[in-house]
Amino acid sequence: MGKRVTSSDGSAVIFNKKSMLLMTEVTRVGVEQGTGTFNQYQGTHATTTLQVGSDSGTGTYNLDGGSLQTLISEIGSSGGTGYFNHYRGQHTTSSVTIGSGTNSKGQYILSSGDYKSGHLATNWTTVGYQGGTGAMLHSGNATHETKNLHIGSGNSSRGTYTITDQSILKCGSMRIGIEGGIGELRIDSAETSITISKPWLEEELKKSYGSSNIPKVDSYLEFGENSIFTAVHGASIRLEGVRVCNYSTNSTNLSGLNNTHLIFAAGVNYFEAASGDYGATSIGFADGFSVDIFQIGSDEFLEGGGDIVKVILSDTFDNTIDTELQLAATESIYVNQLIIGANTVLDLRNINIYYKSIENHGGKIQTFRGGELIEFDPYLAAAVPEPSAILFTLIGIIVFGRHLHSRRR
Repeated sequence: MGKRVTSSDGSAVIFNKKSMLLMTEVTRVGVEQGTGTFNQYQGTHATTTLQVGSDSGTGTYNLDGGSLQTLISEIGSSGGTGYFNHYRGQHTTSSVTIGSGTNSKGQYILSSGDYKSGHLATNWTTVGYQGGTGAMLHSGNATHETKNLHIGSGNSSRGTYTITDQSILKCGSMRIGIEGGIGELRIDSAETSITISKPWLEEELKKSYGSSNIPKVDSYLEFGENSIFTAVHGASIRLEGVRVCNYSTNSTNLSGLNNTHLIFAAGVNYFEAASGDYGATSIGFADGFSVDIFQIGSDEFLEGGGDIVKVILSDTFDNTIDTELQLAATESIYVNQLIIGANTVLDLRNINIYYKSIENHGGKIQTFRGGELIEFDPYLAAAVPEPSAILFTLIGIIVFGRHLHSRRR
């Protein structure tokens, strides 16, 4: 095994034969204020540490076939700028970090080449870490499998993950905008496949620890304090045994929920209520925390069969801060469409769900701790004026009063 391969003098390393095998402890591309490029079209490149754009350097790694195997992949670190263009081939690593450290910038493009697509498999994927700026662009029909996905993690970091086309993203946990970082998830196509799965995570851990020694784990979809979520209408996220946590107080930043179909397809899931309880009015449905479609049970088992799927509602964080309206102490959930499968359980836990339409295939609704399913009332909505309407009404009353007073004089 060679100790080190470095490309920082503007030259390019070309790796283009199927039989080629490169094994190193460290591969550095574009480091120490230099510029470098690594082009891999075939063969196997195995290295403990891959650094692309580090120490104020600028590096580019083009993976267009073959296999890249690393323990650590750093794309833009220590003040450097790194670009990773992944069109075909397999990139397997324990950890990939895109944009790590102050003044660092990293970009990872995961897409498709002719007839084949890129495949990225990791334990940890971090986009924007500890002061760095990172961007992940996931398109074509490429596949990204990661046990943990963090988007914007650590003070002054900024991370963006954009997924589009028929791309596939499968992860054990996804956390967005955490620990002082700003994180953004963008779903730009209704054809993408996004799954967050505890059973999948456990199966992956069995490969490393064995069936009897896997550590206890939980799966999360966490919207942190500085999270941003946008999505096109019809976007969907499949959840299997996941805790959906929401620590945002800015509903506008999470307006992607308004267009998203959440499918609780397996296991025991938890969902944080984040909307203020405005009653069965249009105000609540206009809130950024409202969900387009809230489905319990996978499509294939809506009419029956399969294992029991359970969703437990919770209200552990005060997302809605409103000093003007007298809202109920417990927050609520607003959904355009509520779908409840046959072999499912919905535990309300003293939380109200307001809906515009409902499709219940016989699932069990647990209300012994309180909470109701309440249908949207358009007449009640019409009776609650918007703040602008109240303002114009008050102005009209004042003007009319002054007119009467002047006539009496």
